[in-house]
Amino acid sequence: MQLKDMVEALLNSGFSQASLAQACDTTQPTIWRAAQGADIRYSTGREIERLYRRVSRRQQRAA
Repeated sequence: MQLKDMVEALLNSGFSQASLAQACDTTQPTIWRAAQGADIRYSTGREIERLYRRVSRRQQRAA
């Protein structure tokens, strides 16, 4: 799964761009760029991926 797909899934699960940025210790414009498929820092991408995995696990347990 690409990073932009992870961002989209997180946004669809209830995160705003601002709250996602705060959770990943970055800025809202960076989240916007990631959602557009633009390059972002590796470390930020890893934080988005970690958050995506945590949220996905929670959603699977709830189902």
